[in-house]
Amino acid sequence: MQQDPFIQSTEARLAALRHQMRSAERTTRLEQSRAVPDLATLQQLAADRRHLSEEIQRYEGILRTLARTVSPFGAPGRRGG
Repeated sequence: MQQDPFIQSTEARLAALRHQMRSAERTTRLEQSRAVPDLATLQQLAADRRHLSEEIQRYEGILRTLARTVSPFGAPGRRGG
């Protein structure tokens, strides 16, 4: 069975965001380990990580909503009891 293209693109975007987050965290660790860290760079990295975190949460919420409303067979799921 083929997965919904919207779900696939959402999962792909989420994976890309998580990769960007890991990269930003790695860059932050490197900057912090410098003898004289650049505070402006650290502030920008912190802002970038906050933005990425918010976007990751948004996409995770979309996937949770889709999981509740779409059955494994691609038809709308039953809501309630």
